[in-house]
Amino acid sequence: MAEFDAIHDPGLQQERTVLAWDRTGLALMVSSGILERSLGAPLVQPLSVVAAVVFLLGLVLLVRSRTRYLTRWRRMRQGDGMVSAGPVVTVAVATVLLGVSALVLLLERSFS
Repeated sequence: MAEFDAIHDPGLQQERTVLAWDRTGLALMVSSGILERSLGAPLVQPLSVVAAVVFLLGLVLLVRSRTRYLTRWRRMRQGDGMVSAGPVVTVAVATVLLGVSALVLLLERSFS
């Protein structure tokens, strides 16, 4: 255990990571709000559904970051490195959805 404490800063690495995931979740939520606002009046469009899905993905990232922090902290203290692909896949899906939505919105407005 002493070797672990000498190599890693106790807790600060995990706190920085959870703060980064919090910022990512908030950024996804804000981006989905901007997308929804730019759509205009009809709120039941396919892009509105995409904006709602991205908002929910951001909310899931925000909520799960806390539980992930506690789990990872405990496992690091036991000497077990834990890597989870779930949050990375969530951000990738949300980013692709936002990018495609923005492209569709730009193309729609440029041809009308």
